[in-house]
Amino acid sequence: MKKGGGIPEVVHDSFPGLSARIEFFRAGEAERAKRWLQNWLNENVEDYLKICDPYFSLEEFEYLMYVPLDCRVLIVTTDRRLGDNPDQVKQGLELHWRRLTSRALPDVQFLIIPSKLEERFHDRAIVTSRAGLDIGQSLNGLGKAHGKITVLLEEDAKELEKTYVDEMLNNATWFLEGIHPIVLILGT
Repeated sequence: MKKGGGIPEVVHDSFPGLSARIEFFRAGEAERAKRWLQNWLNENVEDYLKICDPYFSLEEFEYLMYVPLDCRVLIVTTDRRLGDNPDQVKQGLELHWRRLTSRALPDVQFLIIPSKLEERFHDRAIVTSRAGLDIGQSLNGLGKAHGKITVLLEEDAKELEKTYVDEMLNNATWFLEGIHPIVLILGT
């Protein structure tokens, strides 16, 4: 096995449909996990970034420093860690960003779903126009406990985006069930 716990490249062809690699993180490797994800974002994000994680919070907002300024970002989460007051959430996110960096905030849209519906988040995912990650645990738990990130091939990332992330966005049941997600827009 190669350093970092990924699957050796020499065996990839033996497993058709296997994603590019699996990156393992042990408990206590939060800094290594954070650096790994920052590098991945820096190398793979171009036009847009979609993050689907029910426990997204202020701490994970800093990952947006590693995406291009002209990137459009969509974050689908619950109100569990951000709260359910749109004005307070927006002010808190903008203040946190200004404390993190003097860099302009990319265009970010949040879809914040009531936490009582977090069971609909059966996966945590990050997708871009040409790549994706299937994250076993939420971003805030990377490297704090044993976990893994599956680096997806482009076609696997597109499938995950279509069948899971975009389905969350187009879910007519929000309306039919009388649920009104909070929509926040930040940036330029």
